[in-house]
Amino acid sequence: MIDTAILPIGGKGSRMKKESTVPKLLIKLNNFPLIYYSISNLAKQKIKKIFFISNNSSKKVEDYVTKLCIKLKIEYKILY
Repeated sequence: MIDTAILPIGGKGSRMKKESTVPKLLIKLNNFPLIYYSISNLAKQKIKKIFFISNNSSKKVEDYVTKLCIKLKIEYKILY
């Protein structure tokens, strides 16, 4: 059984800069940031560990991911 996932979270979001001031993964759809849907769906699939691949300019996304993973009791690691 697969219990680990890898998600990239560190894109520059250059195409969205004209439309939004927040990183693209934090843009809300139905009152939840886009990244919420990926992480919560992984949790529903019994994923226990997620590795996030990031660059050094995604602090807002990293903060959100940290809070959500703690809430969902998922082990996580952010890789640069």
